[in-house]
Amino acid sequence: MLYMTGRLQKKNDYYYVVLQLRDTDGNRKQKWIATGLPVKGNKARATEEMRKILNEYERANLLFSPNEPFVDVLEQWLEHAKLHLEINTYSNYEIIFRAHLQPYFLEHPIELRKIQTAHIQAYCNYKLQTLSPVTVKKHLSNISCALEEARKNHIIPYNPAHDVILRGSKKFIPNFYDEKQIAQLFQAARKSKIETEIILACTYGLRRSEVAGLTWSQVDFEKETILISKTAVISKGGTVYKERTKTKKSCRVLPMSSEIKQYLQNLYNRQQQQQQSLGAHYHPSDFVCRQADGRVFSVEAISSNFKKLLADNDLPPIRFHDLRHSAATKLLADGYNMKCVSEFLGHCDIHTTMNIYAHVSNQTKKEMAGSMGGLLNSLNDPPPQTPVEAPVEKIIYFPASRAI
Repeated sequence: MLYMTGRLQKKNDYYYVVLQLRDTDGNRKQKWIATGLPVKGNKARATEEMRKILNEYERANLLFSPNEPFVDVLEQWLEHAKLHLEINTYSNYEIIFRAHLQPYFLEHPIELRKIQTAHIQAYCNYKLQTLSPVTVKKHLSNISCALEEARKNHIIPYNPAHDVILRGSKKFIPNFYDEKQIAQLFQAARKSKIETEIILACTYGLRRSEVAGLTWSQVDFEKETILISKTAVISKGGTVYKERTKTKKSCRVLPMSSEIKQYLQNLYNRQQQQQQSLGAHYHPSDFVCRQADGRVFSVEAISSNFKKLLADNDLPPIRFHDLRHSAATKLLADGYNMKCVSEFLGHCDIHTTMNIYAHVSNQTKKEMAGSMGGLLNSLNDPPPQTPVEAPVEKIIYFPASRAI
């Protein structure tokens, strides 16, 4: 059980809620939460905000009981996660719990204090019969997070999920189009419903969420730059538009080539003409990627239209996200260093780029080894044959021994 009290505290002319937390062992912890409310004239609102925060923390009590069924622990952790997760992320976690974790651990009940690595390993092995290792790894991550909360609160001595082994997991190698296939795709995409989405994804290696969230306010024709700072993601209720990117490093400014600048200027002018032509029937918005009547494709619709386009034009089936891999692979193959490509793609750090695109660096290393290997050719050639002269017989005379 978690015991808590709350009070309002003034700091830098703003109200903060200070929570005093105490567990069953008497351990105390203090937590400060910003209300965002200025002190002047907001005491009543700040008090109401404090009540809401207390209710949320009480509802998401994470100091589990050791005798609690593990399935209840998972559900409580999920409710707690809802407070700080993105809507689409929480939706994915909830699907994993409702469709997989909950049914399994209701059928195989076990208390939190008794759960061992073998129990979680059994779950993963069972799911690997029908699901991919990548998917089961997401399930394991949720289990591990719930158990980690229990470990941090000294309910269990260690996190048994850390020792689980997912057999059959393979290193991810992305699919990608080569330069010739990209040219064929551009040709097929001309005048299609998702022409702009494909061009942006191939040219800049943008994520699907970044393509769908791009607005004209982020395109600066004068400075010839494109700001990637907004995204559109799938959620249970449809597409959710966010004023931020996947990570801080994903927020980046990309330069416009003369070709892209010309393409985007033509696109902007065409959209203005379409709006004037359709008048009240047009659906105005600031999104760069939209249909002839102004409507915007959902994130899922981009993928489904892309899949159909490939099939209609006999192109190898890949995901829309693989266009990002195609752009990255080409940049690396053209000799751009890993750090520059990492920044261009908006990866968190260079290690992410190196892990995903190791196949490119390995090929480069192979070529480098081949280049240096050319120096060994002379050593591998057979040595020149020199004639061998017959040995000359020599006679050695020893002096006669003297009589003693």
